[in-house]
Amino acid sequence: MYLHNKNNMRHFCITNKKKQKTSIFILGQWVFWPIVVIVLLVIIFILPAYWSVINFDQL
Repeated sequence: MYLHNKNNMRHFCITNKKKQKTSIFILGQWVFWPIVVIVLLVIIFILPAYWSVINFDQL
């Protein structure tokens, strides 16, 4: 537990020194992950419906 806390403190110091870079990185993550989630939802929900419509037309 102590080692984990020490690593967290070191990471916090590093992020304080490079504050601008990490804030840009966090912003990129906040933009990136919702896009990934939306794309996955589109693939999961729309593609099966699309394939079922194509197969229904073939029938």
